[in-house]
Amino acid sequence: MLNPDLFNFLDELKKNNNKEWFDSNRGRYKELRQQFINFITLLIHELTQLDPLLNGLEASQTVFRINRDIRFSKDKSPYKTNMGAYIAPGGKKSFRPGYYLHVESGSSMIAGGMYMPPSKELKMIRKEILDNTDNFKQIINNADFKKTYGELHGEKLKTAPQGFPKDHPDIGLMRYKSYTVFKDVSNEYLTGPDSLNDIMDDYRVLKPLNDFLTHALRADQ
Repeated sequence: MLNPDLFNFLDELKKNNNKEWFDSNRGRYKELRQQFINFITLLIHELTQLDPLLNGLEASQTVFRINRDIRFSKDKSPYKTNMGAYIAPGGKKSFRPGYYLHVESGSSMIAGGMYMPPSKELKMIRKEILDNTDNFKQIINNADFKKTYGELHGEKLKTAPQGFPKDHPDIGLMRYKSYTVFKDVSNEYLTGPDSLNDIMDDYRVLKPLNDFLTHALRADQ
């Protein structure tokens, strides 16, 4: 489980998003970040039993930096007010299906799939959906899947992708720019004694989607 003080720290950071405050709390941050990395290590261990493609992945490859890239942003706040990890083959910078954990007081979530894949990978996914529409619909319409994650999320093209049949009855499934799902979770969900098991239960429901997406990218692996 995560340390409840992580949420306190992130809440305080929202109110004091400046280098002076952060420097004075850097020791506290380092300790909480290490605890988060330790938790992700446990999560990776469990996920590897479910998804062997994650074998050999280190937590340090999955956890995002807290420093914001402010070069092209109007918001010059130097720090993110959340912690996150993307657990996928190759780590957080890979364009592979994975499992995401976002920790932010009142806005935490578990998620997965593929977010904004490059055009080549996106076309491969859409083609797989075209060729195996019924299989894909069976995954996203599964009762446990819908109960846990609801619908697919993300932007869609206004029309059919180039080269895809506009009159296909399920062309809407091929218009997505991302293939992701998420579930909002409470602070208590992440700090309770059963948090690791609870997250794993939800990731098990997610795995068929990731398997489908991984299969779609098989020619590129």
